[in-house]
Amino acid sequence: HCTDTAWVNDNKYALVDSSTTCKWCQKILENTYNGIQNLVNDETVIVSKLAEGCKLLSPNDFSSKCTNIINTYGTSVTSLMKNKRYATICRLMSICSSEPTIENPPVIVGQKRCTWGPSYWCSSLRNSR
Repeated sequence: HCTDTAWVNDNKYALVDSSTTCKWCQKILENTYNGIQNLVNDETVIVSKLAEGCKLLSPNDFSSKCTNIINTYGTSVTSLMKNKRYATICRLMSICSSEPTIENPPVIVGQKRCTWGPSYWCSSLRNSR
């Protein structure tokens, strides 16, 4: 819930540093998720595979933080992964520190009625105009 409503527009979760370790963390999470997203729909399997991806992080301190976050907050992490918020996950694991660069904000769809689709357009004559 928090990742989709409260955190999505909270800039403090979008700030990440530009260090090599931070970028590496993001790339490992992105590659791990890209490799499994089309293969499985079972969240348990996704969490398990992401935990395996954590083992690629070095030093071991980062690896264990990653594994703990994924095992504890699997559903939230999966949601962040689906929304490509890799930098946010790495920041929450304290892999990315406080030197800020801005992560691209999520695209908010459905703000204009014309984008609501056929179920809205066809619900009344007035909406079809």
